Amino acid sequence: MTARVLDQVIATTDFHSSLDQARSLLSHLHAHRARSLVLDCGDFFEGNPYYLLGAGAVERQLLLSAYDVIAPGNHGWTQYFEPNLWALAVCTNVVDAASGHFLFHQIRTVQMGNRAVGITAVLSQQDFAAIPWAERAEHRVIAPAEALRRLRARHPRIGDWIVLSHAGFADDLQLAADCPFLTVIFAGHGDSDPYGPAQVGTTVIVKGAERGRGYACAEPTLNGWTARVHTTQTAAPAPHGFAPIVDQIAELRTKLIGPRAMPSCLDARIETSNVPNSPRPLPYGRTPGPARRQ
Repeated sequence: MTARVLDQVIATTDFHSSLDQARSLLSHLHAHRARSLVLDCGDFFEGNPYYLLGAGAVERQLLLSAYDVIAPGNHGWTQYFEPNLWALAVCTNVVDAASGHFLFHQIRTVQMGNRAVGITAVLSQQDFAAIPWAERAEHRVIAPAEALRRLRARHPRIGDWIVLSHAGFADDLQLAADCPFLTVIFAGHGDSDPYGPAQVGTTVIVKGAERGRGYACAEPTLNGWTARVHTTQTAAPAPHGFAPIVDQIAELRTKLIGPRAMPSCLDARIETSNVPNSPRPLPYGRTPGPARRQ
């Protein structure tokens, strides 16, 4: 899926349209990108007035420009069916209720040295239930551990398994116990400690700080994998190639602080179809192309 020589994996989570943090986050991701696979654990959209103003357009550009693999979260669920984002998305435990077909790619594989690494994602049953009913009415969720065991059985040659989990750190500790074959779980969902890294058996669980304030890293070693967390608080200029995105964020910020600015306390969960000129969601339960049943 990429020609880069990879020696580590980086994951963010729960960005929630925090575009004020985008410049710093982009500078960090760009600095590591040459040798890093860049992932996101979900909820990149909503939860901020920027989403109300821009309907997620800037967030989509950020994902398409800076990330290799993304996981859908319960916030902004319909955004992940936009064809270009859908092409990056993985999830192995949500299916079409009528056909049983998976809504997203189930797995991406990369080579890291002599390791065949599989990347997938799961959404907890509780978080699936938090998706507005109209958006998930024709979808069905499978228990994460069950889905992961089925996926592993279909891919016996994968030696290292990385999971982007949108469930919560406590749930991920249990997931590691239920699926001891997992190598790294990048935790997501919620603004809360802990961040780890923690270890259950040979599985490492780690979570980056939410809302663009940090990210988690994992890299293979001779005896398994090691993980750590980093913050993005150090000021740094945005990479040159991201200047148009930075300009768009500045325009939105100007609207926010203007005389008709929306209060920052607004909850930004809205239907994108209610925003003028925003892309309409795809018909529920349908993907923008034939899913790869890997």
